[in-house]
Amino acid sequence: MAQEIPNSRSYTHRKCGEVTEVDGGDFKNMAAPVPGMPRTMCAACGGIFPTTEFKWEDSGEEITAYYERHRQFVPASVSFLCSRAVSGSIMFGGFLAGIALGVWIGMSSSIIWGVLSGLFLAPALAIGIIVVWDAVSTRILSNALNVPDVRCLK
Repeated sequence: MAQEIPNSRSYTHRKCGEVTEVDGGDFKNMAAPVPGMPRTMCAACGGIFPTTEFKWEDSGEEITAYYERHRQFVPASVSFLCSRAVSGSIMFGGFLAGIALGVWIGMSSSIIWGVLSGLFLAPALAIGIIVVWDAVSTRILSNALNVPDVRCLK
């Protein structure tokens, strides 16, 4: 039987004692021990605070301890591939590829088309590449942790 992927999870802000429920993409990002979230939001306080101030509501485990517990099972190569540095580099590469494509279009047609193409293609390629990389890196991390999705981790 396939493991059901939860839609949300709640955490408690230790300073105010209130609970915040996280779902969707934010939940996926909070659940991923690599790279982990350095800060998160408290719905009650309305501010963003270090994850050291939060614990999972269902287990009582501090979120940073949860990250460390799961990271020990992640090979160094997977930690590197799923890091913010690699994701940022891939996004920047997509942005540069869009600019280069705009320059190429400008050289082969007109400078106006090149500039317009570059203005459109640079952010479009950066966003497209990071969306694809997010899916790939999430699958790599899930496989390394032997779960169908990082949201299944407890």
